[in-house]
Amino acid sequence: MKKLTILATVVAAVAALSSCEPEVFSMLVDMRGVPSSGLDLAGRSISVVYMDDLSGKDTVFNKNIAQGFAKAIEQDYFDGSEAVAIYSLEKDMAADYASRDTLVNIAVESGDDVVFLFDSPEYEALQLESRKALKSDEGKMETVHVKLPFRLNMYAYDTLGERDTVRVFSGQSVIEQDVICPQGSDEAEILDAFNASSAEAGDRTGTRAAVRFLPTWTAREFAFYHSSFPAAWDQATLAALQYDWHRAIELWMSMLKTGNVTKRAALEYNIANAMYIMGDSELARKWSDLSSKDCDLPLNQKLRKQL
Repeated sequence: MKKLTILATVVAAVAALSSCEPEVFSMLVDMRGVPSSGLDLAGRSISVVYMDDLSGKDTVFNKNIAQGFAKAIEQDYFDGSEAVAIYSLEKDMAADYASRDTLVNIAVESGDDVVFLFDSPEYEALQLESRKALKSDEGKMETVHVKLPFRLNMYAYDTLGERDTVRVFSGQSVIEQDVICPQGSDEAEILDAFNASSAEAGDRTGTRAAVRFLPTWTAREFAFYHSSFPAAWDQATLAALQYDWHRAIELWMSMLKTGNVTKRAALEYNIANAMYIMGDSELARKWSDLSSKDCDLPLNQKLRKQL
């Protein structure tokens, strides 16, 4: 959950229907939205597979594409924890990697919900931009600035998704970097040195590829009920304003034995609202139903429409 921005602190008696109804406070919450790719990875286990065509040219680059991609996904969906499995796969030139059957087999073998498969890159001609002599203890060396255009296909399959198809994402870019090699190296030798030093370029490429799978964020206003008695209300409100939803829910639950049905309905609504913010719509519905049975509060009516 992204950090919340406080819109307003406790506002006395806003939208109160009677003198005994709890007060209301509002806050802006950055809510997770569907990524631009349309493939939502929230709650999914994920594998990233990179192919090796055994040419010896793409192994370092493609491996680091997978690592850069996985790291970006982990940063957003798993709070930076190592949760995305990475595998290598020897490329079968006769296989159709856009085929559902192929990706299903890979998904079954990995045991994860979503599989991303990076094909081996299709390189164009290496472009030698400049050469510059370099002083080195290893003999006569030079720095060669090179550019290497390439195309890359990635296949994605979500075993739990509504679309039982493989999604194909294609892109093209240019790797541009300095390569250190012996003076007078020919193009093949420069390409070998380039391949051996392409890890950083691979990381950058993987990170860029992950952008379309990261969630979008939209600021939305959420309102909660508050009361001045007992003190646990204040503690729960402070926890909510500090984005500590688990603590706020715990405190709201501790007051549910109240004999005031209006306040109990407000507590149940608050719990439902927090559950909704945390992404648990099923529990949010259950708590919203309880609130509605106790007292049909205006805020809960809005929440029920959202649910």
